[in-house]
Amino acid sequence: VSVTSIRREEYNIDIEAPRGASLSINGDDDNYLIQNIDGAIYLDIDDGDADLRNCNGDDFDFDFDDGDITMDGGKGRLVIKSDDGDVDIRNGAFDDIEARMDDGDLEIETSLSDNGNYFFRSSDGGIYMNVTRGGGDFTIYHDDTRVSVDGDFEVDRREEDETRLRLANGNAKIKMRVDDGRVRVSSR
Repeated sequence: VSVTSIRREEYNIDIEAPRGASLSINGDDDNYLIQNIDGAIYLDIDDGDADLRNCNGDDFDFDFDDGDITMDGGKGRLVIKSDDGDVDIRNGAFDDIEARMDDGDLEIETSLSDNGNYFFRSSDGGIYMNVTRGGGDFTIYHDDTRVSVDGDFEVDRREEDETRLRLANGNAKIKMRVDDGRVRVSSR
């Protein structure tokens, strides 16, 4: 005769902080809902998900393994390192982005700063970028990648392993390197 007991606990922790406070989280399998924080936000999470809403700071640093990130808003500097998770950012106004993805997809909607620098690297995931304001020079290095363009882009070069685009109204520098994923850039 054997008796087995399984006990599962689920809990929520609510933390209230001043709106201008900065936040640094090192987590594992937890999920996070972060709202109304205007300071710097640093997230280092293995398998959990994060949902950021109304966070209007100017410094964001995300290091995720398998979790997903959704974010509405944000400006300034954005650093993303993600292995298998997906990242979805809307209504951004970033001046500087460095994003390194392995297998997950990156969907980002942002304005471009006139002298901003933007670097995207993906192995097998897709990069889907929608430019809401501003412009600049796009250099996309690719291997087995399909590059699609929608909007007022001028195609300067389209070769087997490199595509160069120009979007008027700005001088931002956007560089993308994608191995096997898909790239879509659009402007509205």
